[in-house]
Amino acid sequence: MKKVILILSAVIFMTLLSGCGVGSYSVASGREDVAKLSFTATEKYAVEVVVDEQAFQVETVRQKAYKPGMRIKQTALNSLKLTPGSHHVVVKRGDSVLFEKNLFLSTGESKVIPL
Repeated sequence: MKKVILILSAVIFMTLLSGCGVGSYSVASGREDVAKLSFTATEKYAVEVVVDEQAFQVETVRQKAYKPGMRIKQTALNSLKLTPGSHHVVVKRGDSVLFEKNLFLSTGESKVIPL
């Protein structure tokens, strides 16, 4: 009788433990569905950036503070968030055009354009 109770207790105990297992969770991570543009120049100044005929006001990042391969602290003042894909970008300061080019931006890409 003791043996039956012991075996029955062990089976119940094992059943209870198996019900407390950790569930499986899925975690999705990836790149944000935007691309970013930043601009560097010898001095920090405001420029007008026209992307696909839509104008934005952006400040440049001083080149002395930026070295190629270095990350720029991207803020709303010095970076543009764009949809991935092909864009026609024109950078103006006053009446002069500093940069004009068709760019292709990938998802999550941060492109730095020296002026």
